[in-house]
Amino acid sequence: MNKIDAKIKDLLSGKIDYLKLTMTFLITVSVFRVVINALGVVELSGDEAQYWDWSRHMDWCYYSKPPGVAALIWLGTAIFGNNELGVRSAAILCSFVASLAMFGLGKRMFSAKAGAIAAIIFQILPGLTFYGIGLTPDSPLIMFWSLSLYFFYRAVHDEKVKYWFGLTISIGLALLCKYAIIFFFVPAIIYLVFSCEGRKSLRKPWPYLSLPISLLFFAPVIYWNSQNNWVTFRHDMGHTNVAAGWIFRPDYLMQYVGGQLLIITPVAAVLILLLLLRNRKKYFFSFCFTVPILAAFLIKSCQGKIQPNWVATAWLAGVLPLADYFDTGYWQMSQKQKDWSRAALSIPAVAFIIIHVPFVVSLIPWPAGYNPTSKLVGWRQLSAEVDRISGEMDEPFIISDYYMTTAELAFYCEGNPIVYCANLGNRMSQYDIWPGFEGRIGEDAVFVPRGGIRDSLYDAFEKVEVVKFESKDLYGRPLKKYALCKCYNFKGWEIARPDHY
Repeated sequence: MNKIDAKIKDLLSGKIDYLKLTMTFLITVSVFRVVINALGVVELSGDEAQYWDWSRHMDWCYYSKPPGVAALIWLGTAIFGNNELGVRSAAILCSFVASLAMFGLGKRMFSAKAGAIAAIIFQILPGLTFYGIGLTPDSPLIMFWSLSLYFFYRAVHDEKVKYWFGLTISIGLALLCKYAIIFFFVPAIIYLVFSCEGRKSLRKPWPYLSLPISLLFFAPVIYWNSQNNWVTFRHDMGHTNVAAGWIFRPDYLMQYVGGQLLIITPVAAVLILLLLLRNRKKYFFSFCFTVPILAAFLIKSCQGKIQPNWVATAWLAGVLPLADYFDTGYWQMSQKQKDWSRAALSIPAVAFIIIHVPFVVSLIPWPAGYNPTSKLVGWRQLSAEVDRISGEMDEPFIISDYYMTTAELAFYCEGNPIVYCANLGNRMSQYDIWPGFEGRIGEDAVFVPRGGIRDSLYDAFEKVEVVKFESKDLYGRPLKKYALCKCYNFKGWEIARPDHY
């Protein structure tokens, strides 16, 4: 037995309250995340800023997503204010609750120790831990998916109605956060049909009531879309790439596989899949909620591009066999197997630390255009420059030609002004649904283009002056160049309606 194994055995030799251990770990991580966001080291991503702007105009749905993420931000900013912590506080809470659900499920399926290991593994896998720091619709989706796994397993194996009720609420609320929760239904049906416990449940009315009733939560989204040309569904259909037909794309296939290995880490991903495939009978529940989803997206990736985060929920159930493996199988392994197993956790653990200390990433001398934090810094500087320019003019309104820049300026400019988006050929966004700046004839404006300045801008205003500006990264290195435009006397701007979603 080497020194590492000896220390592990000494640590586990005493009597441990695994719930208390899990809570201590989660509280520590959550407090650290609160501090990071309270310091404002990492600014909002474009998507986060966009969702924040949605929260200022609460509605039943938005162009690309249901209302859940906007509602969570509205609540967070009501408590903490319009700052990074206010926007991201819900992500911290969602991650905390999801880990507790993993603990509860691991304890029910295997042991309290396995539950604690599952909760910790959940936190350190890169593709999951990110959503505990930054808020996107995936943050509540992952939480509700974890809760739904817990409620579904308990409902089938404990035969108590309260768990079917919990499952109904969990899936229903998830539908108000991200439509991907619909992928939960197929694995659930597979497990109900092909497991002994599932077939027993099918003799009772609860499965037939729980899953369909959860769809009623989706009614407000359907109503909103019926009043807005079904834009959300048009947007999602655009992601499916159905119109392109079946054309084999090996590059998309490789991107899909590589993306999954990146977000889970190669050793952990391979180990999870080996456990599920070699022990399908023992881990049949996890098999149903992991392998079919991964396989379906693998097939789809042969024809269309799959974003890595679309499949993140498929790995949640796979964490549970991995936790059981470390709980019961570690001491029976050969030394080589132990080394690989520790690598399965040490690699994501290092990634976990890097993700939580973003300025370390910024210290690395990345080649130009490859710094992964480049989109998370510089917005405060840009907004300050826009404020400075605005102060030299007569109360101008602010415009950008890209929805993410529009949202960032709305968040970081002084007073959180309404910022307009002049869509000059990009796909549709929520800003194309909201009222524009057509009625501000005769007023001045500050225009922040994403790239070059269009000739139509000079026709839309009586006079345009260009001000050069360059943002810096956390260490003062050049980040991005802008050509800010001081625009005088708005005359009107004919902008074609977006023709793609």
